[in-house]
Amino acid sequence: MMHRVMAWLLGLDPATSAWDSLHVVFQAPWVRTGLFWALLAIAFLTAAVITAYLRFQPRGPRLVRWILACSRSLLFVVLIAALADPVLQLTLTQQIQPVLYVLLDGSESMQIRDTWTAEQDRELMAAMTGEPKSTSTTDADTVQRARSDYVRAALASPQSVLGPKRLLEKSCAVEWFVFDGTHTSQVHRLLAESTNGASCADAYRPSGQVTALGAALRDLAQQSRRAPLAAVILLSDFVQNAGVSPLEPAGPTAPAERLGVPIYTVGLGPSTTRDVALELQPPPRLKRGEGGGIRVNLTQSGADGELVTVRLLARPLQGTASGLSLGRQLIDERQFKLSAPMEMVDFTWTPDDAGRFELVAEVASLGGESLTQNNVSQREIVVIDDFLRLLYVAYEPGWEWRFVKEVFHRDPLIGMRGFRTYLDSSDLTVRQDNPLFTTSLTPTRRELFANDVVILGDMPGDRLSPRFGQLMQEFVGRFGGGLIVLGGPRFGPQQLLDTPLAEMLPVIVDPKSTVKDSGPFRWQLTPEAAQVDFMRLGDGQPNAPNLGWPPLDDLAWYQPSARLHPLATALAVHPQDRCADGTQPQPLLAMRPYGTRGGKVVYFACDEMWRLRRGYGERYYRQFWSQLISYLGLSHALGSEKRFTVHTDRPRYRSEETVVLTVEAYDQNYTPLTAQGTPMLTGTWEFGGDASGATQPPTQRTVTLNFLRPGIYEARIPATGAGEHRIRVEDPVDHGVREVRFSVDEASAEWRTAVRDVGIQRSIAERTHGQ
Repeated sequence: MMHRVMAWLLGLDPATSAWDSLHVVFQAPWVRTGLFWALLAIAFLTAAVITAYLRFQPRGPRLVRWILACSRSLLFVVLIAALADPVLQLTLTQQIQPVLYVLLDGSESMQIRDTWTAEQDRELMAAMTGEPKSTSTTDADTVQRARSDYVRAALASPQSVLGPKRLLEKSCAVEWFVFDGTHTSQVHRLLAESTNGASCADAYRPSGQVTALGAALRDLAQQSRRAPLAAVILLSDFVQNAGVSPLEPAGPTAPAERLGVPIYTVGLGPSTTRDVALELQPPPRLKRGEGGGIRVNLTQSGADGELVTVRLLARPLQGTASGLSLGRQLIDERQFKLSAPMEMVDFTWTPDDAGRFELVAEVASLGGESLTQNNVSQREIVVIDDFLRLLYVAYEPGWEWRFVKEVFHRDPLIGMRGFRTYLDSSDLTVRQDNPLFTTSLTPTRRELFANDVVILGDMPGDRLSPRFGQLMQEFVGRFGGGLIVLGGPRFGPQQLLDTPLAEMLPVIVDPKSTVKDSGPFRWQLTPEAAQVDFMRLGDGQPNAPNLGWPPLDDLAWYQPSARLHPLATALAVHPQDRCADGTQPQPLLAMRPYGTRGGKVVYFACDEMWRLRRGYGERYYRQFWSQLISYLGLSHALGSEKRFTVHTDRPRYRSEETVVLTVEAYDQNYTPLTAQGTPMLTGTWEFGGDASGATQPPTQRTVTLNFLRPGIYEARIPATGAGEHRIRVEDPVDHGVREVRFSVDEASAEWRTAVRDVGIQRSIAERTHGQ
């Protein structure tokens, strides 16, 4: 009885708490130091009171005097006890009610209407609601129902395993979460703790545009809670299309295992269905007037023997020719019969215009598909007008200089007109008379910034003027150019320490280091190299052994570094040697981003890539350097187009999203335009109408781009109206017109596949010991 009374007074549940001990503790400091004197004082006062009442108070009966004496003595005892600061100390054990998380997929894929037979639909509904299977009959052979309908039915049914009443029967506090988002998945509470299934079902409205399971589980682990987590119930189709994997890396740091509790996975959507999907794989660039191969991967299920037609179209996003139409142009089409889960369809395209294009591959719906949005695939490609511009700077002609020159003289993307060099040791008359050479290491801004890639070979530091370093910082950081630094054996990167180039390098230079030639070695590719296009040789497959690299001859030396830059990525390292701090292997090939325009800097610890020629000729050597130059040179506008560029933050938008339109504007000397000279720019926005505009002209609006900072103008406009859009802006310097094109549609990444990913669903449950 006492236990129940104390639990009631303290606001505890008697069923989940146990009373261990109860005693009084005096907290006053003097109790611990003067307890003897306090007890002596109590005894003295008690004796004095009793003596006074019995000997010096003769009136009244003796019993009454004894009662008065005891009462006065007890009053003194209570007074001293109160001054001792008494505290009632209760020790009990309480069983805390654990919490159960229910995490719902809030992405748009939950709105996909899957096609089931009437019997399958009744079985699924019975499994989700926990109620007996319906015996109602229907004339329809098939039923189309959205996945979110099954979730709402499960939430609203009291008999469902997800029903709030059933969950509360497990002695768990229930918290409801949903994950959604535009670019990644973010977790937020669906409702506070609730036993009302109808309110949970009404609050569930899936609208997210991506499924990032790793981000969602990581976010869920950071949710604050006052009770231990018992388990997680996850409802999704498990189609991961954004962010990190929920299962990588293996171990407690994986998002799925970070929670440390079982995850019970409930899959929604069919594991197989009648579907056809396309994936477009174009090269990153083509040259105007020269044919190039474009591959389309077609995957299908349940469609063997069907006859399909794959069409390839091109839509200009930004062009240099004045006659480009706004709509798509048919390149070619292929018709064939499906016979395998994956088919590869190869096209050849010879573009007549230069600029940025969006390639579109499409196939007609087979009929009976739950999802048709994945019947179209789009990728962006750059078509070069004439050639890339490459500048090679070195002190004297070494082996790398000789072979690189020969490679790019015959490269169709560079050629004789695109390759220029500056050799500091060459005679002045040679640099003046030979068109291969440039006359100065620091030409005008207009001449230097017209280049796309600069290769800096082995150079003494006193030959690199501060102006050259500053121009390189601007070339890469502001205009998105590419810089390759080769660590040669004669001078080395130590010569760059006192120049602006030092802070651009992917490595931290050790001022005391010298060439290390202690023995032959072969470099090792890092796992990160598989993520970089130019590091794949041979057929270019990322899963090829050693990324397709042939056995490279032993290297005899390299330039050691202090450590890798924090923003850099090592692509090849020394097999044994480590940096000065001992935590990293010595980087032999590294890359880092620099600036805000997508510029990159690549560093080689030795300039002996020419060893790729031994035994193979130019096959791998040419492929490596061509891929590297294309990777760096095509990261942004090419050549003189860098001076005035118009671009959007994305080529495709969904309705009601915000389009960020940016113009980067410089004068003829590549000096940024300022607000004093050009406070704003205006453009013409065209959309709607048909492709040619012959029957219905497009709608036109004026767009005002406000000055943001020197050389940068920006406007934010709503993406209204599905279809193709074009914005034209006039260059105030040469009065030429630059344009950018984008499209607005209603489909997101969630509509690319209709099949549930059973592999991820099972792996999450198995790795976390769920079901």
